[in-house]
Amino acid sequence: MTSKRTTVAEPRASRLDPRIAALLPALFDLAVPTLVFYGLRSAGVGLWWALVLGGLASYGSSGGSYGTASSTASRCSRSA
Repeated sequence: MTSKRTTVAEPRASRLDPRIAALLPALFDLAVPTLVFYGLRSAGVGLWWALVLGGLASYGSSGGSYGTASSTASRCSRSA
């Protein structure tokens, strides 16, 4: 019988600094709504609609769990 050799690839170390990785969600929470707002305003959309759609863009980029009781409860249970 011949035995087959299998090689397992070593996991790559992350190239991203952990401090930067921790800041990325905050950057997206600030940058996405701001870009949507100013992009819509430059396209001629009214102030109110640009604010609403910018807020919805922020809500969508965070997974849509701002301010709900279930999201607060899940955050509290994970930290305990």
